[in-house]
Amino acid sequence: MYIGSKRGIISQFERYSLYLSFEPEVWAELAAQVKPTSYRRGEIIRPGGDTSARITIMLSGVAQVGTVLQSGRGIVTHIIGPGAVWGMPSTYVDDVTLPTRTSLTAMSECEVCHVPRHILLQWVEKDRRNYEHIIHHECRKSLVFVQHIELLSIPTVRCRIATLLLSLCSSVGEDCEEGLRIPLRLTHQQIADIVHSDRVTVARIISELVKNALVTKVRGCLILVDVNHLCNLAMGLA
Repeated sequence: MYIGSKRGIISQFERYSLYLSFEPEVWAELAAQVKPTSYRRGEIIRPGGDTSARITIMLSGVAQVGTVLQSGRGIVTHIIGPGAVWGMPSTYVDDVTLPTRTSLTAMSECEVCHVPRHILLQWVEKDRRNYEHIIHHECRKSLVFVQHIELLSIPTVRCRIATLLLSLCSSVGEDCEEGLRIPLRLTHQQIADIVHSDRVTVARIISELVKNALVTKVRGCLILVDVNHLCNLAMGLA
């Protein structure tokens, strides 16, 4: 979580955050039993429809969880960082051959551990407190889903984009010389998939933000230059 100089200004946008991280040490015993796997930005870590009955623990990096609606439209449901787990519900169902409904794609260089179902169950049986960790993690994930719904309830795409950028800064932002940096190389399509818009509209709005000196882009990463103005824009006051 960002703790820099603009913390007080952007903290109000935490309620819209899609970012989920967790205490990595909780899964240390599980992660120690399998060999880590590395992925480059853009690589698919786990595809939609996966039936391998295993969980994926994020050790480092950031990945997006996405799905495809019945209409054929792709959306990003949330973003996960170190300590977050993908695939827990599908691993715990009675029929483990059922395919997952979401996919996991690296947004940066990532290192993960793919833990088979039998190792997870042994870990839980060893100490019931471990099951409490799972429940805690899944409750946190449910809260992120609610926060995404709140983001999508914001009436205009421009306000949703400004809110998304501020909420990402609240989660993973970094102070830099130009302003407040989001250390993720977000494409216009990724932003569109999050705010339920289209790539052309997002590209136009980002260009407007850059033209008005509210945002700039350095080495593929967006930097918020005028945070106060963006806050007003996000709340429909500008």
